[in-house]
Amino acid sequence: MAQIAMLLLTVPLGIYLANRRTAYLATIILFAVVLAAQTIVVHADTPSDINWTYWLLNAATLAVGLGLTTAGLALGRRRRTRRTAN
Repeated sequence: MAQIAMLLLTVPLGIYLANRRTAYLATIILFAVVLAAQTIVVHADTPSDINWTYWLLNAATLAVGLGLTTAGLALGRRRRTRRTAN
């Protein structure tokens, strides 16, 4: 769930939010909300699945999400530059 959200939503966040800090904060808030819901669902089904690898995978997911947000910021900056040049 968190992986899908990071893949689908972080680039658009970077593109449409011009401020880097705001884009990163929005990404972290999105990740926290999805992670909380995901953890509740996983823990309800199989509590033994939440171990150190679960947290390691989610930390890596957040890192990739922040990287994709950075890519989105670069794309958005280029898009805004082209619009002002025309």
